Amino acid sequence: MRLPESKHHGWEERMYALRNVPPVMRIFWDSAPSCVSLSLVFRLITALLPLGALLITRLIINGVVAYVSHSRALPKHFWLLVVGDFALAGLSVVLTRAVDYLDEVLAGRFTMSSSLRIMKHAAELDLASYEDPNFYDQLERARVQAIDRVSMIRAVGQLIQQSIVAVSLAASVFLFSPWLVVILVGCVVPAFLGETHYAFQGYALRFRQTPIRRRLDYLRTLASSKESAKEAKLFGLGRFFTSRYDTFSQQVHQEDVSLARRKLVAGSLLGLASTACYYGCYAFVIYRTVTGHLSVGDMTFLAGAIAGTSTNIQAIFSTPSGLADQALFLGDLIRFFSIGPQIRTRPDGRSVSMAVILPLLLVPATGAAIDIVNQLIALLFPPRVLPKLDLSKGIPDDCVTVAAVPTLLLNESQTRQMVEALEVRFLGNRDKNLHFALLTDSVDSRSGPADEDPLIRLCSQLIERLNRKYAQQSRGAFFHFHRRQVYCASEGTWMGWERKRGKLLDFNGFLRAEHDAFSVKTGALALLKDVRYVITLDSDTQLPRDAARKLIGTLAHPLNRAVFDRSGKRLQRGYAILQPKAGVDLQSARKSRLAAIFSADATFDVYTRAVSDAYQDLFGEGSFVGKGIYDIDAFHRLVDTWLPEGVLLSHDMIEGCVGAEYQLNVALLDHYGSAAEFRPSDGCMPLAISRLLKHLLQCGN
Repeated sequence: MRLPESKHHGWEERMYALRNVPPVMRIFWDSAPSCVSLSLVFRLITALLPLGALLITRLIINGVVAYVSHSRALPKHFWLLVVGDFALAGLSVVLTRAVDYLDEVLAGRFTMSSSLRIMKHAAELDLASYEDPNFYDQLERARVQAIDRVSMIRAVGQLIQQSIVAVSLAASVFLFSPWLVVILVGCVVPAFLGETHYAFQGYALRFRQTPIRRRLDYLRTLASSKESAKEAKLFGLGRFFTSRYDTFSQQVHQEDVSLARRKLVAGSLLGLASTACYYGCYAFVIYRTVTGHLSVGDMTFLAGAIAGTSTNIQAIFSTPSGLADQALFLGDLIRFFSIGPQIRTRPDGRSVSMAVILPLLLVPATGAAIDIVNQLIALLFPPRVLPKLDLSKGIPDDCVTVAAVPTLLLNESQTRQMVEALEVRFLGNRDKNLHFALLTDSVDSRSGPADEDPLIRLCSQLIERLNRKYAQQSRGAFFHFHRRQVYCASEGTWMGWERKRGKLLDFNGFLRAEHDAFSVKTGALALLKDVRYVITLDSDTQLPRDAARKLIGTLAHPLNRAVFDRSGKRLQRGYAILQPKAGVDLQSARKSRLAAIFSADATFDVYTRAVSDAYQDLFGEGSFVGKGIYDIDAFHRLVDTWLPEGVLLSHDMIEGCVGAEYQLNVALLDHYGSAAEFRPSDGCMPLAISRLLKHLLQCGN
């Protein structure tokens, strides 16, 4: 992977970055105005001390030279000058420490103030901003720039202090020789330009490396964090993560080293040029002293002034360079504060009456009220947790289970997808006593069943291929069962008897050797003679890893097994069906606005987002939504005979009334359609509903 090309940064753009400094300085002032004022006063005094120290040193040296060479008396206030020089040095040390202390305090106050501003500003933005991936980068960079601003505080303060020192010392050198000041300034400019150039090169490099560094952090977290290191080991991803991290880190390291090498060569050459100019000025002062034009004290004063002027001029030129570097980063903070809500009130907008708003709030308010009541009931009457068997070491031989997927064969692509999805479920739930089956029907036909359907043969071939592929692993088998079509008078068409419900009932009958409604049976049927449970799944339902073992371990527990009364038709205790928690997979939830709306909250669609509620916890019952595990014998006793034929469109909720319970520690994921679909079947719905109501009334009488 190649790093993106850097953006060109011209000098105008670089200096323009300094515009970010005043707004940030305003934040500093608002954070602690007293600290800022006191720091400026201390820096002003500290900046004038070097000139005073040089003047006193000049007088001391001239007095000593006159005393030694000409046997003159020491100046009248000589020792007072020595004490004064010491006092200035001590005062400089104390003021420097005081300034550092104030900078630390100011940096802490700035961090607190700017962080609070970021938090408040982020809370004021609308959700549309959070849908933009670039917004998170801006938020992260702004958060980083709000922390540890000690270096910037010192840079600004030092710039002020260096300017005062340079002006005061340069004035004394200027009085001696104006050309020396011009030479000093001229020699410092190339070094300044080089330093500034490479400072901005470093910023440009770090800026374009942001995506790759984020990827490096992501790979480091996946491969070495306690949350994901185990999964990386189990799925064999450690070598992949390591190779990718090595490739990216080598690219970043090579660019960093290349920039550092160029900066080393250019900085050394420009530094040598500045040093040569300084020593040329120093040699000129020595020459003037030797020729008798200057005293030793004057030479010492000018040498110190030249050195101080050169050092501070270099600092003045280089400090804005570093300050501009930080100012570019501070642009992230300023730009974040410039982000405003995307949803704004129009100036000519009209207010909406509460009479319109209150009805709109009624639906979410009702959902919130139900949640509050359920929470209160759960606190007063804690729900009973179902006991479970630990089947982490394998499903026992007396709990053989088949994961069955009732579906239709529509076309070749859909058939291949069904078989592929069955293999995915197998890979996440491998066990020798867990098998996987497709229960299929052909599409409805007005003219009768076809003599031969190529989709049936294709599905069987794909199942046989899976059995051969995993034959050596002894981890469960694959099956395909296809039914004959029968004529349905209420629908007026040839179809699979009772559709999905009929497939499961026929499958139960086949497993118990009561009848055989399947014209095609593929797989090692001898493995199904001891099947005890069936996990029924929709064609788009995902079976997460080890979810099958958890379901079986719960239903197989002795306290959860179904126990009937003497008549053998009424369930006294235990459960025939366990309904796991149903969710929506993330990919399908974002395919359209419809899916995003209806998959966001269970209030709108309880069917695909089944969760336990207070009623079901109190009475020990759950609503079956067609995806779960059931005991074949108990299920057969309860629902095989009492429901009439040809009148029931959706059987799930009805079957849940006869002994279902929720198991919330297991979740199944469903695919959510990207559009609203409703296909009426020639007016069969009103007819089916009327027949079902008539049958229920007859049963009640």
